[in-house]
Amino acid sequence: MINRITVLCITALFAHSLGANLNHEDVKAFDMFPQHYHDGGQHDPEFDHTAFLGGIKAAEEFEHLHEPQAKEQLAKIIHKVDYNKNGVVEKEELVAHLRESLRKIDVEAAEWQFDEADKDKNSLVSKEEYMEYNFGYMKDEEREEKQTQEYMTHAGNVFEAADRDKDGQLSRHEYLCVHNPSNSQETEKVELEYIIGVMDLDKDGAISFLEWLSEGDEEADFDLEDPEEKQFLDEERLIFEEEVDHNRDGYARGFQELVNVIRPQYHFEAKDEAEHLIELADSDTNDELTYQEILDRLDLFAGSIESHKGVFHHEDEL
Repeated sequence: MINRITVLCITALFAHSLGANLNHEDVKAFDMFPQHYHDGGQHDPEFDHTAFLGGIKAAEEFEHLHEPQAKEQLAKIIHKVDYNKNGVVEKEELVAHLRESLRKIDVEAAEWQFDEADKDKNSLVSKEEYMEYNFGYMKDEEREEKQTQEYMTHAGNVFEAADRDKDGQLSRHEYLCVHNPSNSQETEKVELEYIIGVMDLDKDGAISFLEWLSEGDEEADFDLEDPEEKQFLDEERLIFEEEVDHNRDGYARGFQELVNVIRPQYHFEAKDEAEHLIELADSDTNDELTYQEILDRLDLFAGSIESHKGVFHHEDEL
């Protein structure tokens, strides 16, 4: 599956992904939302807590509960996840639960960004506040760079597309559309036009496979004679054909082929996380989880005062 971050990196992640303000010196969304694996491959269990429980706030509540109380609350959640009430959490049920949790996390991220951007605390974000939040940390010389100027123009266009009542300000509901442009047809159209403009290096109206890999870099070069690079290209081409180039004409073009790239892939992300949790907690390796298997891995699914302080140490987490 093509990672949505590949495309969002092109748009600098300023306003509409969990990585908004990635270079901000004071406010970083990634400080709020844990990464699954840190540099060096170290696993962060807080990511699993956040994903399973549906947000930072929900995960933090368990950090203040001792193990017995945490297990009691976790059991209630497990019962809800077990949709068919057969006493086990099947993989499909876990995926469905995680998919909904990821949606909640996305909304929580948008609300957090909204509160940070709303400097005058009037429950609205003006265009000036929005631009200051996303670009205010930059030095003057950085703002003057051509690429930054182009993205600032694009960010303004997304803002205006999200501003449905055209009052020059975004409500919380409207802000969801700049955080994630796929939340409205207007912002999604603006985002797609920008991505095509950046990636379509030869300006023929379509994105070739090599343009796709170049990610807008005009100086990108691929050595087709190098065996390792050729293998990499062959693997990436298969992904490109399966996930983007639906008609197999060698190009990504049009709304239908590109729209899923900017839409959050909750299902795929939920499936990956479900497989990860099952791998670590499924003690009898039957590809489903009993209530007890989940409760036995409280540290993996929710945490507690004890696990947050590092009392629990499983070999598969070290």
